[in-house]
Amino acid sequence: MSSWESCEDGNLVRTGEIVLFVQNETRYHEGDGNLNYDEGKLTLSTDNIFFQPKGAGPIFLRIPLGNIDSPSGGPTVVAQSDGRSPKLHIPLTESGQKAVFSFKVGNIKEFCETLRDVLQQKLLLLRRSEMLTEPLPSITGVVQGSSKAARDDSSAAPANETLLAFTDKAGIAGLMRASAEKTAQGETLRDIDDVMRNASSLVASIRNLQQKQQNIAGTTKAEDNTTIESIEATLGLGATVRASGAGWGLVSAHAGFHKELAWEIHSWITHEKNHHVFGSMPLIPLIELFSLYNKARGECDLVSTNDVLHACRALDQQEYAQYTLKRLSSGRYALQRKDPSIVLKKLEHILGPRLCNEKESGKFTTSADSSPIHNGRDGGVAQPVAQTAVFPESSSMLKGVNEVTFASVLHVTCSVSMDLLEELELQGYLCRSGGEFGCFTFHWNIFVF
Repeated sequence: MSSWESCEDGNLVRTGEIVLFVQNETRYHEGDGNLNYDEGKLTLSTDNIFFQPKGAGPIFLRIPLGNIDSPSGGPTVVAQSDGRSPKLHIPLTESGQKAVFSFKVGNIKEFCETLRDVLQQKLLLLRRSEMLTEPLPSITGVVQGSSKAARDDSSAAPANETLLAFTDKAGIAGLMRASAEKTAQGETLRDIDDVMRNASSLVASIRNLQQKQQNIAGTTKAEDNTTIESIEATLGLGATVRASGAGWGLVSAHAGFHKELAWEIHSWITHEKNHHVFGSMPLIPLIELFSLYNKARGECDLVSTNDVLHACRALDQQEYAQYTLKRLSSGRYALQRKDPSIVLKKLEHILGPRLCNEKESGKFTTSADSSPIHNGRDGGVAQPVAQTAVFPESSSMLKGVNEVTFASVLHVTCSVSMDLLEELELQGYLCRSGGEFGCFTFHWNIFVF
């Protein structure tokens, strides 16, 4: 039955158990929803459902999948009459009891469908094991069953159905069916590989066509700043972390894979051979990182978007990481540099030297002021951000920049440039003025004097 337990080591799943779905910002309603708990994390594995309330420490709720009452209808999504978000009702084998969950974010229907699929697979495995452990009918039993069938046709039909159901999975016919299923799976994987190879050849053909058109026009091919070095070229042969193979929407139960993947992604991004691509980028959108990283891995053994996201979350917790995972105001995720050197250097070309009070300069000094900055074009070393202690004599001498101008300099969207400017304002580098009609102008922080 469902029970509240404690996990001191932080590992909810056991060895051999795989996490299938994880959803944050969920709420657990006990019974008919009268008793509510704080928001927490809802985890679905191959054997259990876990709910961890936020701030409850090692305490969590565990609902074994075997305690879910599937014959009564199984888990369902129930809409609310008062217009609130729908709730997930999970009937339990206990007399009339059920577990109710509501999602603040995420797809509750997708979670319900995943849970239904898992319950159906476990039911099929249970029936198959029962049929395999059932003893074969003896010759006497078959003869008696035939004689009874002559007397009563209604009792003969179930016996024949049981025998056919048993022979469907046993003997030579069962082996042939199992072999056919494995062959179909292998053909599906080969089809996927063929699609990936065709896509790669199509990209190569497009590039060749572009090169021919440029040669016909008499122009030279411009430098391709998006050329990505492969994993083998940057980290060595055989250094590629193998994909977990969990499939779309599945999360590996072992955090070690995501830590290894995080180390590989970080080493690949910060490698000097890829500095011309990532060296001048203050942040890297995760969708772009996913595309470029899979391109570097080659045509096979690709990783999913879910694995890249979990690897970036694991990277955010490592001491060696030069990037941090950030959710932008648009809702998208990106890897942002911890050192704001690149952004400050670009602001110096627009706003001039950074204003700094000599008496309190140490308060606002970061690694951007004391360490050299790498140039993203040629891998060279640029000078640190220039500073000045001269206060502007007039407002006309105080240069400013808005999110539109800064977005054109960084080649990012206006929302991303606004996020960067506001973050620098919180760190004490910038201040803002204006505000009419929602238009702000950012300057070097004049309040440091």
